Amino acid sequence: MGQALDDEAFNAADFEKNWRAAYSTCLNHYRAQLAFWCGDEADGPRRGPRRWKNISITYRPILFAVDHDFFYALLRIRVGPADAASEGKDSNRCETVIKRFAELYPPNFQYKYQLFLAEKGRRSGQSFERVCSPIARRLTRPEGRIPAGAGERYYNAGAVKAVKTFFGGNLVRVAVGVDESGGYLSDRDGNLARARAAIDAAIANDLYVIIDWHSHYAHEHEAEAIAFFKDMATRYGKKNHVIYEIFNEPKNDVSWAQHVKPYAQRVVAAIRAIDPDNLIVVGNPTWSQDVDVAAADPIRGVTNLAYTLHFYAGTHGEGLRDKARKAMNLGAALFVTEWGTVNADGNGGVAQAETDRWVQFMKQYHLGNANWALNDKSEGASALKPNTRTDGQWGTEVLTTSGQYVRDMIRGWTGAGSGGGSGGGTGGGASGYPNAVNLPGRIEAEHYTAAIDKTAGNANTAAVTQCTYYGLGVDVQNASGGTCNVGWTQVGEQLRYRVGTAGGRYDLSVRLASLHNGQRARIAINGQEIGVVSTSGGGWQAWTTETLRNVDVPAGATVTVDFLDSGVNLDYLNFVAVNTGGTPTNPPGSGGGTSTVTCRIGGIDQWNGGFVVNDIEVTNSGSAALKWRVAVEFDQAVKLTQNWSSNLVSTEAKRFVFDGLSWNAQLQPGQKASFGLQGTHTGSLGQPRCKVL
Repeated sequence: MGQALDDEAFNAADFEKNWRAAYSTCLNHYRAQLAFWCGDEADGPRRGPRRWKNISITYRPILFAVDHDFFYALLRIRVGPADAASEGKDSNRCETVIKRFAELYPPNFQYKYQLFLAEKGRRSGQSFERVCSPIARRLTRPEGRIPAGAGERYYNAGAVKAVKTFFGGNLVRVAVGVDESGGYLSDRDGNLARARAAIDAAIANDLYVIIDWHSHYAHEHEAEAIAFFKDMATRYGKKNHVIYEIFNEPKNDVSWAQHVKPYAQRVVAAIRAIDPDNLIVVGNPTWSQDVDVAAADPIRGVTNLAYTLHFYAGTHGEGLRDKARKAMNLGAALFVTEWGTVNADGNGGVAQAETDRWVQFMKQYHLGNANWALNDKSEGASALKPNTRTDGQWGTEVLTTSGQYVRDMIRGWTGAGSGGGSGGGTGGGASGYPNAVNLPGRIEAEHYTAAIDKTAGNANTAAVTQCTYYGLGVDVQNASGGTCNVGWTQVGEQLRYRVGTAGGRYDLSVRLASLHNGQRARIAINGQEIGVVSTSGGGWQAWTTETLRNVDVPAGATVTVDFLDSGVNLDYLNFVAVNTGGTPTNPPGSGGGTSTVTCRIGGIDQWNGGFVVNDIEVTNSGSAALKWRVAVEFDQAVKLTQNWSSNLVSTEAKRFVFDGLSWNAQLQPGQKASFGLQGTHTGSLGQPRCKVL
């Protein structure tokens, strides 16, 4: 259908009437076309004094029957030759047409659309890109609301708290839509109120929070960005929780050298004038995939600055990881502020194998990351099913396939930080246990030399009679067997212990209990993680022991216990010297049982320049549960390209250390785990060896 409109007669009522008719046709037939001609119907310019030469606007809406949640509107604007005198009028007309197009979407649909901007005829003085393209970008980009496509209903304290308590995360990203209808530029107060509510909730829950200026063309609104981040830095700059993301995803028509870097330098300077040290993350072209380009021409003279890396596993693979490696080899720090398990458009099923590779990549290089998206939108990337309540009171039944994967991944993550924050609680008394513990030997839970406590009020209760209380707000209670344990633990709490004489390798057994199964604590020696232990449930005094094998503990070391989940009772840590002549045995009172783990490699397949080891098997033939860690060693240097069903802990030229993922890390008596790896080499490889650590 169509209607010819004189350029002076064009009005919004005619536009809306015909647009609605086209939309109705689209609903019935899944295809429609509506055309307007503003100015002459002829292709050539009008002769005479009027300068509005020829603009043809074609609307081609297509509603896909396979997915009624998306309405794809394709808008093309064609501008004929004109002169500089008509530029202002042309600009107004472009804005009128494009803005009306953006406003007329029926509210019960969600949209994605592309803009096709094409020139008709030869230019004569007027730049089409200068007049129409910036207007189209400003008025019609799809990230207009906050957060763009990520569920503004969930910008509340309950949902933010659930990121920590339900998902087990320590980071939330607050996306602030900028330059689309409903974004910051058109609704500053509304967007600020929602953003501040989420940021305040993150800080209250001791979560890191990324404040994301969510735009593809942020450099076109530099003054607004500077004002926004100055406000954020003034309000939150003294909080260690805060991370500034100043340019979400520059598109592929934006240049690093010409657009992004100059913009970033000025915004960074404005933030640093107020906040001297919190992390700043800078996007890069091609939807924050050109990290190698940014790393080759970095922003200099600024500390604590990183570059954004975004990926969607259904679309992006080893090629993008190679770009990331190149950037890191050039000295750039990367932060994956947005990633998805599905395709880059947010749809499709979970690409599990490729997502596993990306998760391993992020673990290997210790990359901070935030999954897209905490939302109930009907698309693959959403973590929540449609119509999920917004208060964060969730069970696993509300999770999508992607949401379940991400929750399991976060809760089973090893090598992640504890989420920041500082200690609290009073309790009086001494300031920590004064003595170091010589090894081999047992460190009692209450013999902490330093601590972070967040649950003041339970410390050294009157019922505690079996141990000495050492202050620092740590909560202690009587334990079965006449000892004392630390209890009432919360996520983010920490205990530190001091080692005296030591040296060599030990099997470290950790005795712990909880009402719930799978509550985790991370163990580190001198800041280096050695493993994560978890509870078996059954009660506050239903003790279970997990053993971390062959741990190197130097004299004078600091042992750290970080509680990754709430509700863990800790009784002690016991260090037994490794007996190279036999099988170590768990200490008396630990719950009994022996733990013997073996590993074997079935074989290796080779071809010119490549190899695959498919059958690496780990077996627990003892009588106690354990978490496994093994090394695979080669006779010559190889390059590992991928591994599966395992977590790569460390890499050397000829030796690679692996442990389990969330679903196969702990082996019950008689259980087995198997994994594999692939890589490249030169020459001919002999049979690799497998060694239990």
